Amino acid sequence: MTEQFRVSQRPQMRDQSGPVRHTVQAQPGNYMSAMPSGGEAESLMRGLASLNPALQQYGAVQQQQALAEAEETNRKVALEGTAAAQHVEVPRDALTGDPVLPSNVPPAYADTFLQANREALAHRVGVANKRDLAVEFNNLRNTAEGVPPGWLMQKRQEALKGITDPRAVALIGSHFSELEAQVNGELERDRMVKREESVNANLTQQAADMFTPNQTPDQMWANYPKFRGNVLANGKTHKEAAQLMFMQLHHASNQMGGAPELFDVFEQKDSEGMTLRARNPQLAQAIDTAKQHARQTRDKELMQKSEKSQAEFLMTYESDIDTVPEKVTMERIVSDMTQFGAVQSPGQAASLWARAQDSLRRKAATGQLMGAFDTGELWQHKPEVQNQIMDARMGELIEGLKISNREGNVAGVSDIAGRIMHLQSKAQSTVPFGQLQRYIKTLVTNHPGENASTSFKAAAVLYKAMSVSPEYRNDYFDEDTRKVLEGYVSATGNGTDEKAAYVQAYKAIDPAARKAAEDFVKTPEFQKVLKNDVVKNIEGSSWWPRWLGGNGRPESLGAVQSDAAIEIREWRTRNPFASDEDAQTHLQAWTKKNWVVDTTTSNPVKVPAGLGGQGAQEALSAHSKRVAEALKTGSRSDANWSVQYIPQGTEGLYSVVAFNGSSQQALHNVDLRTLLDNERTRKVLSKDELVALGKAREGLKSGSLPPLSMELLAKAEALGAFKPAEVSAYKAASQKQLLERLQTVPRMSLGTPSFDRLQPIERQGMTPDHNLTARTSLELMTSPMLQGHMGYAASLVTMGESVALRAYDDPAHGAGKNIGMGYNLKANEKNVVSDLKRAGVPEERIEGIRDGSVQLTPEQAKRLLMVALPRYEKQTQTVAEAAAPGLWAKMTPAQRAVMIDVAYQVGDPAKFKQAWAALAAGDQETFQKETKVFFTDRSGERKEDTRRNNLRASMLAGLSHWEASVQKYGTLPSSKLQAVALTSQ
Repeated sequence: MTEQFRVSQRPQMRDQSGPVRHTVQAQPGNYMSAMPSGGEAESLMRGLASLNPALQQYGAVQQQQALAEAEETNRKVALEGTAAAQHVEVPRDALTGDPVLPSNVPPAYADTFLQANREALAHRVGVANKRDLAVEFNNLRNTAEGVPPGWLMQKRQEALKGITDPRAVALIGSHFSELEAQVNGELERDRMVKREESVNANLTQQAADMFTPNQTPDQMWANYPKFRGNVLANGKTHKEAAQLMFMQLHHASNQMGGAPELFDVFEQKDSEGMTLRARNPQLAQAIDTAKQHARQTRDKELMQKSEKSQAEFLMTYESDIDTVPEKVTMERIVSDMTQFGAVQSPGQAASLWARAQDSLRRKAATGQLMGAFDTGELWQHKPEVQNQIMDARMGELIEGLKISNREGNVAGVSDIAGRIMHLQSKAQSTVPFGQLQRYIKTLVTNHPGENASTSFKAAAVLYKAMSVSPEYRNDYFDEDTRKVLEGYVSATGNGTDEKAAYVQAYKAIDPAARKAAEDFVKTPEFQKVLKNDVVKNIEGSSWWPRWLGGNGRPESLGAVQSDAAIEIREWRTRNPFASDEDAQTHLQAWTKKNWVVDTTTSNPVKVPAGLGGQGAQEALSAHSKRVAEALKTGSRSDANWSVQYIPQGTEGLYSVVAFNGSSQQALHNVDLRTLLDNERTRKVLSKDELVALGKAREGLKSGSLPPLSMELLAKAEALGAFKPAEVSAYKAASQKQLLERLQTVPRMSLGTPSFDRLQPIERQGMTPDHNLTARTSLELMTSPMLQGHMGYAASLVTMGESVALRAYDDPAHGAGKNIGMGYNLKANEKNVVSDLKRAGVPEERIEGIRDGSVQLTPEQAKRLLMVALPRYEKQTQTVAEAAAPGLWAKMTPAQRAVMIDVAYQVGDPAKFKQAWAALAAGDQETFQKETKVFFTDRSGERKEDTRRNNLRASMLAGLSHWEASVQKYGTLPSSKLQAVALTSQ
C-alpha cells in the first residue's frame, strides 16, 4: 500500500554514548555508562552495606531508580519505533523485508524498537487495506454481478502474503476480521432490501393488475380481499395492504390527469359496516389529499379545455358574423350566456347581436342591390355599397390574382386584371374596387431592387390592363407609381429588356429627376408648356365633351375653365415632363370627379370630389326640374328665369336660386347627399316599400315602431332612404328585444359542476365503451336531424346512460332491462317493436335484442334514441306549460335538454312538480333541491344519482364546458388493457 510520507533511509537513533572512559564513574540516569563488573565491586558494596545500613538503603533506591529509567527508556524506544513506522514509504515492504535497526538504538532495546515498529506498520497496512477494500466493496455491490464469492478471503491472503511476523499477521488479520463483519452485515442488509424490494415490486404489480381505473369502486372492493391475502402471505400487515392499494390508485390517478372517483373504494363498507378508510385511519389524510389533488388537477384541465373551447366558440361567432350572420340568432346567443359559456354578460350578448344584425343587413342589401352591377347602374349607390357589391361579385377574382402573382403566372395576372377592369367598367362604378386598391399597394415600392420582382411585374400588367380606362389609373396608382410603371411599360413595349427597363423606370422618381423637374419649372420653357396646356386643353373647345358625357354644351364654361386652369397648373408643376396626352387624361378625370352638368338648365355645377358622375348629375337635374316646374319658369312673362345651384362651402351644400340674367332670388338650401339618397330611393324602391318606410318614419315620431323586415331595412339603409338616426332607432329596438329575451330566461342552476363522478358505469358486469359513448354524444349534439334542444338532450342522455349495445339489467330495483342509451324495454313495452323497426333493426333480430342474445349496432342505438326522445320532449313541454304558460318558450335549449333528460330517466316529468314550480318562480335553491334524482339499487338502498345530476350541471354551465366534459370522459379506459396502457405511460 502506498503511503503519503516518504523517507530516504531507515530511521536512526541519536548518539548518546559520549567519550569512552577507562575508570568507573557514577553517572545517574545515563544508561550508556560502563558499569563496574566482577566480584570485587560486589564484595566491596556488601561489605560497606553491612557496616552502614544507610548505604544499604541507598543501594535499593539506586536500583529502583535504574529500573524506572530503564522502563522510560523502553517506552521512548517504542515510541521511536512507532514514529519511524509512520515515515516508511511502503509499510508492507518493510514488513516483508529484513528488519533494520537504527545505529543509535542500544542492542538491549532492539526488540522493543522492532516490535513497536512492526506493530505500527501492521496497523498502517490493516487500515489501508480496510479503507481500499471498503471502496472496492461498495463499487462491486452496485454492479450487476455483485461481490464475487470468496472475494474477501482472497484479499486477506494477498494482504498477508510474505509477512512472517506473527504479531503483524495477527494485527492485519484483526482489521480484516472487522472489515469482514461489516461486509457481511452490509451484504445481509442488501439481501433483505432486495427481498423487500422484490416483495414490494410483486405486490405493486399485483395491485396494478387487480385495481385498474376501468373498474368501478364495487369491482375494486370485490378484488381487495384476495389482494390483502397475498399481502399477508408475504409477511406484511393489513395496513400495508391498504397502503399498497392506495399507492396504486394514486399513481393511476396521476397518470390519468386526476381521477378522484378511484378513491371511492375506500368508502366501501365491509360485512361489519366499516369502511376501508375507517379501518386505516393512518391513510385518511393521505386519501383526502390525493382525492383533492386529483379533483383540482382534473378540474383545472377541464377548465383549460373549456376556456379554449370558449375561445373557439367566440372565433366561430366572429367568422359567422362576417360570412353567415344569419346563423347568429338570438336563441344561440341566449344559449351561450351561461356560467362557463362563450357569452359572459348582457353587454357582450348585445354587442354580438348588434354586429351580427349589421352584417346581416349589409348582406341583405348587397343581395338585393346586386342587379345594379349587371345593369351598369352601380353609380347610383353610395361608395361603400358599390364596394360591397363589387366584393360579392369580384372577390374571387382578387384571390385568383393573388395566386397567379405568387406563382409568377404573368399571363394569369393579365387575364384576371383584364376581366376585373371589364367588369368594373361595365358596372359603371364611380369608386375604385377596394380589394384591388389595397392589393395594388402591396406590389410596388419606391425603393427599387436589383431586378423587377414578380409583384412589380404584376403591377405593370395591371397598369397596362387599365389603358382601356385611363381614368382608373388615377384611382389605383399614385403619381410616383404611375411614373415608374408608365416608364417600364413603355420601355418593354419598345423592346427594351426587362432589367434595363426596370432600372430606367425608377430614374423617373430618383432625386436627380426630382431636382431636374424643380429646375425646369423655374425656366421660361416651362411657362410655354403651361400656357399650351391652358390654351389647348382648357380654352379650346375639344376637351369638354369628354366629361359632359354627350349631354350637350353647357351654357357657361367660365367657372369650369377657371377651376380647371388652377388644377392643370398644380398638376403640371408636379409633372413638368409629362406628355400632352397625360395632361388631357388627367384633366378629363379630374373634371368628371368635380363637375357635372345640370341637364335641365345646362349649367355646370361643382360637386365635392368623389360625388361626381352620373348619379350627381341626375339628382341635381331632377331637383332643378321639379323646382322649375313649381316656378313655371318656362311660361312666365316677367323674365327668362332659370334655376341655379350656388355652392355653400365645399361639402355639397347648395343655395338654390332663381336667376333671370340680372338678379337672383334665393329659394331654399339642399344637400347633394340628400338629393342622391332621394334619387336612389325613387329609382330602386317600389311603391309598397316607400309606403312601409313612410309608416316607419311616422312610428319613429310617435314612439311606436312598426315591424319592418330585415330586407327592407337593409335596402333603406344602403340607399340612404333611412337616415342614421332612423336606422339607430331600429337597432336600439332590436337590442332591447334581445335584452328583454335575456330577462325572460328562467333561473335554472344545479350548482357548479364537479368532475368527481365521471367514473365508469358498470352494466351487468361489463363496462361500456367510454370512447364510443363520448363520440356518439358529440355527434348527436350536432346532428342535423336533431335541432337545438333535442340535440343537446340526446347528447346529455347518451352521457348519462352510456351506449350499451346489448341489453342489461336496469340498476333500479324491478325496472327491467335497458339497451342502447338507457332505452327501457319494460317501460316501452307497447312501442318496443315499432321503435326497434324504426331504428333500423331487422324484424327477425328484435327478439334477440330484447333477450340480450343479439346486440345493436352503434348507428341503430343512435336512431333508437332519436325515435324515443320526442315522446319525452312532448311530455316535458306539456308539464312546463302546465306549470306556467309560456315557460317552455322562455327556456334555453340547454334548460329544455336538462328537463327532457330528467323525464327520460324517471319516465314521467310530472313527478317533479315542485321543481317546475320553482323554475317558474325563479327559485334556484328549491329547483336545485327538487331536481335531484334518487334510485333504489338491487340491494334495496336508496341512492342519489350524483353522476347524472352533475352531468346536467355541466350542460347548464355552457356548451364549452359540456364538450370538455364529454371529451374527458372519452379518454377514460373502458377495458383492463386500455387501463394498463394508460397508467404505464
